[in-house]
Amino acid sequence: MRYRRLLRHLAILLAILPATLGCTSSGVGEPTVAPSPVIAADTRVVADGRVVPLRWAALSSSTGGRVVEIAVEEGQRVSAGDLLLRVDDGPQRMALAEAEAALAGARAQLAQLRAGATSEEVAGAEAALAAANAAAQAAEGAAATARANLSRLQTGATAEEREIALRGIELAKNALWAAQGQRDAVCGATQGGAPGSCDAAKGAVQQAEEQVRIAEVQLRQVEQGASAQEIAAAQGQVRQAEGQLEAARADATRAEAALAQLRAGATPEAIAAAKAQVAQAEAAVERAALMVARCALEAPFDGGVVAVDARLGEEIGPGVPALQLADTSAWRVETDDLTELDVVRVAAGQRVTVIADALPDVALEGTVTSIAETSEVRAGEVLYQVTIDLPDPDPRLRWGMTVAVTFEE
Repeated sequence: MRYRRLLRHLAILLAILPATLGCTSSGVGEPTVAPSPVIAADTRVVADGRVVPLRWAALSSSTGGRVVEIAVEEGQRVSAGDLLLRVDDGPQRMALAEAEAALAGARAQLAQLRAGATSEEVAGAEAALAAANAAAQAAEGAAATARANLSRLQTGATAEEREIALRGIELAKNALWAAQGQRDAVCGATQGGAPGSCDAAKGAVQQAEEQVRIAEVQLRQVEQGASAQEIAAAQGQVRQAEGQLEAARADATRAEAALAQLRAGATPEAIAAAKAQVAQAEAAVERAALMVARCALEAPFDGGVVAVDARLGEEIGPGVPALQLADTSAWRVETDDLTELDVVRVAAGQRVTVIADALPDVALEGTVTSIAETSEVRAGEVLYQVTIDLPDPDPRLRWGMTVAVTFEE
């Protein structure tokens, strides 16, 4: 691309060369060198460049997905906001529906807090408190019974209990004596007595003797007290009853607090928290709606569709160019070989002459609009890009045509 500049300088040298080598004869044939005309060297900055549209963009889907619609074709003119391409937005719409449902729930919760409890809710809370108090009272009775049983087992039998056991033995012995007397009377009668009656009397004596033994065992149990296993079992029953009592009291406390809250209404802190949840849900809906909108690729500016790289039904990744759009209502030139030695002689607003390689007989006027702040290093050279506006372009110009740019001094 720099050969054009070298050829231009070579043409200048060839124009100067004949004048410097020209000669005339004077006198006897001695050559006399004619004075050379003074020709000023062309010191203007020259650069190569390419024709580009006023604006262009390689457009891509930010979400990616399966292409379900291509609304344009190459060469078609579009306006800003026109639909170009759409990818499947099913997952995004599901996420939007979920976000909208969450928002509706948050708003309902806020409205309920602001409205306060209904009479039915208060009545229900009162009934729940009454049931919880009744359960706590029952648990208290069960715990008291378990403690009393444990205490009785641990302290042993009372004097009254021992007296009852002694009287039980006496009653059993009296019954035995009566049975023995009856036996003796029946069995010692005349031989004409019925044998069956004697056997029954003997059986009554045996039964009375067994009752005496049982009464004696009960007395020993009363005097010995409860066993270690019985005391351990009673202790377990006390622990269980006390645990149930603690849980019942906690339930009653919660029921009382819930009733008090319903009667008092929502606190400012609760309403503020509900408002924050609504705001969070609204933000989630906006994000979900934005993701749905991003499934539709729209034209960012007026222009023409230069290329359509996507195909219907194929999967495209996020950020992968799917279409190219260009605004060719005006043309610009971007230089690609302006060195650091030349860029210092270029300024914004400077007039230039542009000649396209494809149109060598057409000289276009332009103006420098911007100079790159940073450089690009290619093949060891430090280069700066300069952008040039062409106010009156030739209609035959096309994107990418190479041009020669001469910066006027």
